[in-house]
Amino acid sequence: MMNTRPAIFGFFVLMILLSGTLFAQQFPLRLLKSNNGFYLEHKVSPKQGLYSIGRLYSVHPNYLASYNNLDSKKGLQIDQLIRIPLSDSNFGRKHAEGVPVYLTAATDDDISDLAKFVGVEVRLLQCWNQQTGVVIKKGSRWIIGFLITPEMTGQQLKFSCKPKEVTVPIEPQATPPPPPAQTPQPVQPSPSTSSISFFESAFLEQVQKNPTSQDLKVFSSVFKTKSGWFDGKHYVLIDNLVPGTIVKLINPINRQAIYAKVLGEMPRIKQNEGLDIRISDAAVEKLGLTGTERFPLQLIY
Repeated sequence: MMNTRPAIFGFFVLMILLSGTLFAQQFPLRLLKSNNGFYLEHKVSPKQGLYSIGRLYSVHPNYLASYNNLDSKKGLQIDQLIRIPLSDSNFGRKHAEGVPVYLTAATDDDISDLAKFVGVEVRLLQCWNQQTGVVIKKGSRWIIGFLITPEMTGQQLKFSCKPKEVTVPIEPQATPPPPPAQTPQPVQPSPSTSSISFFESAFLEQVQKNPTSQDLKVFSSVFKTKSGWFDGKHYVLIDNLVPGTIVKLINPINRQAIYAKVLGEMPRIKQNEGLDIRISDAAVEKLGLTGTERFPLQLIY
């Protein structure tokens, strides 16, 4: 998209409208794009730090510091601009629930170009914006995704967009003769260490560059998230691993495996004493685990 239409980024003004009660200053935040993907710019208000800003946008403060090349132990300056990375964990472009992210068109264009640029299906753009046409008019405002954060409850919206049903005519066919009877063969169960997981390909690319060096037995518990139930995007909280790292988790009982992305460190709370990691609740189900309080896992990275 960026190679074939280099001028498209200049054709749009991307913004997210947030309540003035959430920020000391009231101004639209422009959604920007770099080689690392989409991000927002946040202007620091009095008494704000990496922790409070990270909580506002659902970004771990350590990752926020790393993304901005900041020292996490030092404070921030008032009016300092902080880049807020948007990822699968805090920016939804498939499930329409959260704080809407808007785009205002600076010129006429085609909706398919916008869909490719922001990575959203055309039908979803039409549904979220209650539009049926394919032409984007200058000055029109479009929802292009949703910021996922529990801190902005007053700004959240929810849409239900079902795929269009397509009826395919079925030609009548002659009834085939029944197959010959066969003696059923017993199925020998074999342990499986693979599963459908969104981050599997990323893990394989990662180990090609940096081969795995750790194969550990860890004790885990669960944290709740909306991700992973249908898209295979599983996440893990773990100390001393860079956010964005992909790890492999195996249930030692049934050998079922998943691949999970590191969101950040575990909070320093009493409930995490005796635990090495926490994994998302959808990952628990995928691994076939029965308990959710404390359970052993094999961790590879």
